[in-house]
Amino acid sequence: MKANEIFQGPEESRKITIMAFIIGNAVALVAFVAPLVLYILAKEM
Repeated sequence: MKANEIFQGPEESRKITIMAFIIGNAVALVAFVAPLVLYILAKEM
């Protein structure tokens, strides 16, 4: 596997990187917000 073979199709890899970045952020956001929402709901009841 040559170095230039890895870097072929930068468009595809960039798309995958952006998707992974967005999904990672979404997961982190949900993991952070979910306990907060549950805490607020528990306090309201």
